[in-house]
Amino acid sequence: MKKLLLILFISLGIVGSANAGGFDYHGIKSGMSREKVKTILNCEYFPGCEARDVWDYFGGMKKAPPKLQGIRFRFTSDNKLYGIRLEFSNTSSYALSPSATAHLRAIKELYKDSITVEPQCCTLVDLIDSDLYEKEAEKIYNETIHRY
Repeated sequence: MKKLLLILFISLGIVGSANAGGFDYHGIKSGMSREKVKTILNCEYFPGCEARDVWDYFGGMKKAPPKLQGIRFRFTSDNKLYGIRLEFSNTSSYALSPSATAHLRAIKELYKDSITVEPQCCTLVDLIDSDLYEKEAEKIYNETIHRY
């Protein structure tokens, strides 16, 4: 039963966070090539960016989204960007602070159904281009169905 609930939760999370028609996150657009994204961001541990890389991209820590600790990228097999995962640090220790309230409000308003909270870790926001995601899933299915 727990496995069934986990699968259902994951499926709902993917469907809920999908963006038909793509996304544009501060100039990083779905469909961009892996090389283009890598060149724009210049991250040390690509296909992810740690806090310092994120701050550099935004022009400094004070200009970056508050509590954004990392960005992870997902690419199709032909190297097109179909997903971005934003990793925000949790604000549980500051639960009563106005900045924590403002932070959570901003995330909820901007990203609505794309949010997953990992209590011991972080708040995750998944931006997914549903068209590219579905095409990639179909391609993988067609390439692997005979193996089942």
